[in-house]
Amino acid sequence: MVLNFFTVFFVSLLGFTPKIETSPIALCDGKPLIDKCIQTLPAGYIFSKSYTVDGQGGAKKVLEYVQVLNANTTYLISIAKGQTSVDKLVIRLKDATGKEVANNYNQGKYYAAIAFACKQTNKYTITYTFETGTNDFCAGSVLAFKR
Repeated sequence: MVLNFFTVFFVSLLGFTPKIETSPIALCDGKPLIDKCIQTLPAGYIFSKSYTVDGQGGAKKVLEYVQVLNANTTYLISIAKGQTSVDKLVIRLKDATGKEVANNYNQGKYYAAIAFACKQTNKYTITYTFETGTNDFCAGSVLAFKR
């Protein structure tokens, strides 16, 4: 009798699978967005590097990448989002001291690219910030240069 009780108890445990609710985080496929950036590079610019800017569904609001930029070179950092507009995604370029030298936001407008004439070879930080109010946390970005 006791054995039957334990058998029924363990069988009921084996048959029970708890339902766990999770909210899925959309995957960020940056490749088509990067391809869009590459296709729209202005004449004379050479592709250097690409970045998938994945805000992980809003969990990451700021992403930073460090890149060595060379003197006497003009750089272009372009972005593309799944939506038609790059609103609420700010690119900031900072020099080795942390001073901002360029960004894509000016007088209330977000631009899809920034150009920077590098005067000193050094490490620079590219910062992507998803601002409050956005619901699109996926972008592609390209760094290109011309001499």
